[in-house]
Amino acid sequence: MIAATVTPSSQLHFSSSHSLSRLSPFQPCASDAKTLLSCPKRRQVVAGGGVRCMAVGTTASEAAESKKSTRFELITLTSWLLKQEQAGVIDAELTIVLSSISMACKQIASLVQRASISNLTGVQGAVNIQGEDQKKLDVVSNEVFSNCLRSSGRTGIIASEEEDVPVAVEESYSGNYIVVFDPLDGSSNIDAAVSTGSIFGIYSPNDECLPDIDGDATLDSAEQKCVVSVCQPGSNLLAAGYCMYSSSVIFVLSIGNGVFSFSLDPMYGEFVLTQENIQIPKSGKIYSFNEGNYQMWDDKLKKYIDDLKDPGPSGKPYSARYIGSLVGDFHRTLLYGGIYGYPRDSKSKNGKLRLLYECAPMSYLVEQAGGKGSDGHQRVLDIVPVEIHQRVPLYIGSVEEVEKLENKPSISGISPSLLRPLNSGKRHIVAGSFIRAGVRCQAAVGSDAVTEAETKTKKKKMSRYEIENLTTWLLKEEQAGNLDAELTIVLSSISLACKQIASLLQRSSIINLTGAQGTVNIQGEDQKKLDVISNEVSHWFHLSPLNIHALLLLLSLPKLFLHLFSLGRTGIIASEEEDVPVAVEETYSGNYIVVFDPIDGSANIDIALTTGSIFGIYGPDEQCLVDYDDDMLDQAKEKCIVSVCQPGSNLLAAGYCLYSSSVVFTLSIGNGVFGFTLDPAYGEFVLTHDDIKIPTPGKKIYSFNEGNYDLWDEKLKKYLDHLRQPGPNGKHILAATLIHQRTPIFVGSKDEVEKLEKYLA
Repeated sequence: MIAATVTPSSQLHFSSSHSLSRLSPFQPCASDAKTLLSCPKRRQVVAGGGVRCMAVGTTASEAAESKKSTRFELITLTSWLLKQEQAGVIDAELTIVLSSISMACKQIASLVQRASISNLTGVQGAVNIQGEDQKKLDVVSNEVFSNCLRSSGRTGIIASEEEDVPVAVEESYSGNYIVVFDPLDGSSNIDAAVSTGSIFGIYSPNDECLPDIDGDATLDSAEQKCVVSVCQPGSNLLAAGYCMYSSSVIFVLSIGNGVFSFSLDPMYGEFVLTQENIQIPKSGKIYSFNEGNYQMWDDKLKKYIDDLKDPGPSGKPYSARYIGSLVGDFHRTLLYGGIYGYPRDSKSKNGKLRLLYECAPMSYLVEQAGGKGSDGHQRVLDIVPVEIHQRVPLYIGSVEEVEKLENKPSISGISPSLLRPLNSGKRHIVAGSFIRAGVRCQAAVGSDAVTEAETKTKKKKMSRYEIENLTTWLLKEEQAGNLDAELTIVLSSISLACKQIASLLQRSSIINLTGAQGTVNIQGEDQKKLDVISNEVSHWFHLSPLNIHALLLLLSLPKLFLHLFSLGRTGIIASEEEDVPVAVEETYSGNYIVVFDPIDGSANIDIALTTGSIFGIYGPDEQCLVDYDDDMLDQAKEKCIVSVCQPGSNLLAAGYCLYSSSVVFTLSIGNGVFGFTLDPAYGEFVLTHDDIKIPTPGKKIYSFNEGNYDLWDEKLKKYLDHLRQPGPNGKHILAATLIHQRTPIFVGSKDEVEKLEKYLA
């Protein structure tokens, strides 16, 4: 029987009537994940079982950390808001408004997680006021946000990026708060399960507005007052924030006294304070621009970007990072420093980002964190809106980086054409009818052109009652002869490891798994705490029954999966984080070899952006072209390494698990590619993408880290320059950025890769 006791030097210690040393080489240890990571010899290969012996202990400095990091004394968003109210920083009404917004974000996070399962991917079949195709989740998220704000009874006006005009929630709204919001920023990423977010800003009502709108007979007095109240500069904001839906759900907020970050703890269902008084670094070597638009920028901006790529005396150029979601890109910039920019160009004269819903709230946050937000000419928070959906260029980030850009004399801000009085010519504020009571009649899902008959013919996997999960899919493939029972078990074990890692990532800020571990891997890279933990988790699913039993006792892992852990179908495992492969059993002939990267993109862990696990499975092979006869290696280790040295053409199966706004497990066993989305309600991976085919030639998107442009050879530069040129339709190829590249790799649509190969020939 195991009992947990709290001691001054550790959060949890275990005492037992049975000696744990008799069960496994693991020593009695604290269950806090942090204490599992302190072994100075963690990369030592243990003969036979492949089990690590990790020293566990809590240092005095760790014991003295703030109480908020313990699992028993958490500060939730609700309790934090109440403390701010008691201190007189905010009033009771604003507390309720912010609580309502956090509730909306939790609902949207749930919808985003299950988007593929609930048929919420794809377009809705309508366009918003900006003329953009609306995704189904754009519409649903807008409804969720609006409903939560209306039900609070503390909002007088709400203005959404998805609506034509502001909405008066009550007939008499004097004194009630105005909330502006983008319900789902980066919604084009939804179908790919990449980071998205919600952005909001809160104002007090304002009966004064510089533009004179009294001359428009098409607006009655109530409509005029509604529009006037929303037309305020960002400097009037009382609060602003965003919620990022990614590998963790992060709620970032400022009420004028600094920037605070809260992580959604799925165990409690509450946002928990994880970062206080965030300060953006004064400078940073990361830039976030969509360089697919490079050819449409003015020459001075091109020169600025080219200068960032110049390695200079240090030999290290700036790194390019671009997700395509303002929330995700800004969150990274806030924590790591650097600059994010969405400039004006020859196609979008004033950029694409909206002043009220995106630029002003983000600029408010960055200034509260000690950074700067500019349109290239002036402070974003000083711009007085002249349109509800007005767009402005945005350059935001570290003070030194933004000021460096502003010093480029030709990088201009808002187009002068937008500064004309509102009553001259066509009015831009209102398009369409004004909605008085705040009530919408809008289908949440399925109001597109799909007929009932077409819906019935869709695949049954889209039904919530007739879903196919990964386990049933693997069993069907086994019955069809596409894999054997042992490989089925190995793949099931890997999926369990991915679930465990996803859970750790979701709670990483809460259980102190962010930050560096203080060790380096075999590649010489600094290891994150979750690099180490995830590597160990991947091992746990291949341990012998005896060692697993002890580990379950120590880590309180669910006993329900004990029989899965103990089946032992892997002979060798090779991890990116380990010096050499590990023989799991003394006799491993005929057992599978698994190679894996436990956390790809671990640099993103601290900022809760997209990460993943990658794996490949081979059959044993005792032939290898490379001669590993080395006196430093014994015969068993030589055989272990030889078995791993196989070309990719020998792979029996491969896949990855993406930890982002959804958790997506993508797999091939040689008969196509299949995608499974983790349904948090069922705890199972559900088939959502059947027999995936990469488009040919595919969307006009390329993924290169252009921060290294000046380090590439001329042929590759020429290829990138070609991609930047507009096509026959005048559209440019969009740039997205690969976070990490260890070796040269070019993957994607067949036509696009062959085009590049011709350039490099």
